[in-house]
Amino acid sequence: MSRQTFKLLINYDFGKSIIFNKADIAINYDEEKQWIYLDSNSLGGFGKKLFRINDYEKNKTWYIFLENVSFIVSEKTIKIKTDSQVTFLEQARVKVDLTKLIKEKRKQIEYLSAIKKIGINIDNYLRLNDYKQMLYELELRQLFNLVEGDLNE
Repeated sequence: MSRQTFKLLINYDFGKSIIFNKADIAINYDEEKQWIYLDSNSLGGFGKKLFRINDYEKNKTWYIFLENVSFIVSEKTIKIKTDSQVTFLEQARVKVDLTKLIKEKRKQIEYLSAIKKIGINIDNYLRLNDYKQMLYELELRQLFNLVEGDLNE
């Protein structure tokens, strides 16, 4: 059975937008290779998640990390709003190895988590949250073998 396609409108970064005329979109579930598709007549919101866009006009699959996302799905249109900047990613032809960066980020998180127990200042608290978000992205970029892509190709 083929998936239902939609006109997909993504409003991002306070005023920018991108339109896919024939696409579907799915949300990564539980940081594994499981995806949940957005279906007709639904709405919702998320914190930071990885989304996969299948562009059927260009026969291309894109991945994007979006933060503070809200969406509305009608019968033929999906509207997504986020204040995030959007970087379009695609699967690389060669293996992406981010192991060293992931290891480094985990050490930084471990250090900040340890000092959190004895009292952490606001700068370190914010840095800890940033590192956790970076680690989330790095791990998923490695899992799905993602690199930055050119939307205009």
